Amino acid sequence: MKYQQLLEQAKEEAGRFDGTWQPPCTARDIKKLQERVHAELHAELPKGFIEFLKITDGYNWNSVFVYASKKTDDFEYDFVEMNLLRRDLDWMSDFLIFGSNDMDEFVYQISTREFQTRDRVPFDVVKTFTSFDEMITHVLDENLQPAEAIAA
Repeated sequence: MKYQQLLEQAKEEAGRFDGTWQPPCTARDIKKLQERVHAELHAELPKGFIEFLKITDGYNWNSVFVYASKKTDDFEYDFVEMNLLRRDLDWMSDFLIFGSNDMDEFVYQISTREFQTRDRVPFDVVKTFTSFDEMITHVLDENLQPAEAIAA
């Protein structure tokens, strides 16, 4: 998982700026989250997201958010609550939303089995990925590059 190295880099940067870091999600909390996702969102959590949570229970650094399994000081809403808020539009029930940045949301489209980054508005597909790992690696890699490198 290439993104583990990127998470370590982000953790080092956060430490230099007195940023906080989420601990790993416990096995008990993962089980509770899976049960809630199944009961409330009628979906299954992708394995890649579960593996991500085992490293860090959410991500909040440099304007990128990946939702945590439960509320914390850094996360007013948890993964299920954020998805329920978005499902006020019926068509959004085809998506699991993992997080966002200033421009995009990071999603799994259930019907197509695709991981995607989508514009926050109008929710158009920006890029598709074959796995959560590939998507989160892309997101973190962009997040940790200097702005000049992204614009180039």
